[in-house]
Amino acid sequence: MRHHSDKVTQVSRTLPTPQRHADQVAQAAAQRAGVTVDEVVSPGRLKDVEQLFRTVWETDRDRPPISADVLRALVHSGSYVAAAYTADGRLAAAGVGFLATDVRSAEVGGTESPVASMHSHIAAVAPGTERHGIGSALKLHQRGWAIRRGLRSITWTFDPLVRRNAGFNAHLGAEFVRYYPDFYGEMADGRNAGQGSDRLLARWDLQLPAVPRVAVEPVGDRQRLLEPDGDGRPVAGTIEGDRAWVATPANIEQLRRVDPDLAGRWRIAVRDAMEPLQSGWRIDGFTAGGSYLLVRE
Repeated sequence: MRHHSDKVTQVSRTLPTPQRHADQVAQAAAQRAGVTVDEVVSPGRLKDVEQLFRTVWETDRDRPPISADVLRALVHSGSYVAAAYTADGRLAAAGVGFLATDVRSAEVGGTESPVASMHSHIAAVAPGTERHGIGSALKLHQRGWAIRRGLRSITWTFDPLVRRNAGFNAHLGAEFVRYYPDFYGEMADGRNAGQGSDRLLARWDLQLPAVPRVAVEPVGDRQRLLEPDGDGRPVAGTIEGDRAWVATPANIEQLRRVDPDLAGRWRIAVRDAMEPLQSGWRIDGFTAGGSYLLVRE
């Protein structure tokens, strides 16, 4: 592994500045996290990646979120499959992405030629290794990989109710561009079954620096479009002005286990607050306290 990292460093010295900078940032993040991030090719290691995804999404052996044979086909066709390994060789995280059309060029109705992008379909950190910077190291490796191939952006979807994911994506500098109700339809895995699959689309513009999008907290109650009451139930407010905040539950994953009905109410409340605002509004970041900031265009 070390030999490969040294080789990447040598190659990076000959790359244009944005590419070299992306590689340097990714390598520094991996060193801080104590992992080596590399593309996965061998069938054995692809099987390990499948196992990690099955563990994280709590699926049966015969129903992995993505199987090793599909991963092998993606690798063979030039897509992104990479993993982070600890110093003793343990699999700590993995991510998968494939080529796509940039969402911005796709929105302009044919007035601009489609531009190559990557859609990051799935990524996971091994249980027990969260909050060690491993997820950031994996995403930054993915960013460098895409920049080296001349891609314009990276997109991915995530559950808008999961605060830690929203905060993580905002810290990376991703913009939140669209809200999709029931994006995947009904899901059967252990984390999503019975809870719908609303998703928020995140986008990294690879032509711009990755600047964190941490928003300020609201002052007063007038701009709180959605907030919890004293019992943790969602309460809708009204918009006054050109800014509005939409709160999320403190821990939706735990809430889904102990009170699935209340968790479902939060999903509908966040959907009702954010989906109609896609016309004429943009999501301008996520606060440390767990709210999306919406700004009128």
